[in-house]
Amino acid sequence: MAYRPPESLRQALRWRDGTCRVAGCRAPAHETDLDHAKAYDSGGTTSGSNLRCLCRKHHNMKSHGHLDDRHLGAPTRHIENYLRAPPFLIELDIVVPRRTG
Repeated sequence: MAYRPPESLRQALRWRDGTCRVAGCRAPAHETDLDHAKAYDSGGTTSGSNLRCLCRKHHNMKSHGHLDDRHLGAPTRHIENYLRAPPFLIELDIVVPRRTG
């Protein structure tokens, strides 16, 4: 896989993380950069297990060695509940046209 993740992976990671992953930072995920936990140059993959959302400030701190992994929190947990639709009945009245002639 390439260094830059495809759009579908970017959207999934932003949904998963919700905010910047630094504990206490509430920068919304749509305003964050995607960061490789293990650097791509060092063999890190561009995958969901190696990417995380970091706001620009924290991404720069991490890139310059000023942010330790112990400050990173877990992704926001999302739970979605879906109500099942009640059963319904569809009636079709199909009339076959008569042929004349």
